[in-house]
Amino acid sequence: MTESTTHKPTDDGGPIADPPPSPPEKILCPHCQRTATNGIKCQGICVADSDY
Repeated sequence: MTESTTHKPTDDGGPIADPPPSPPEKILCPHCQRTATNGIKCQGICVADSDY
């Protein structure tokens, strides 16, 4: 008696790796740590410190 095995096609790339980390976002305000996409609203301190 012979045993037959079925072989499923495999991915040549091996395990799926995590994507490379994205570079950190530029901080627009050093006081409130606001970036363009993090949803933080500026506290107004930066306006007071800007010598206007």
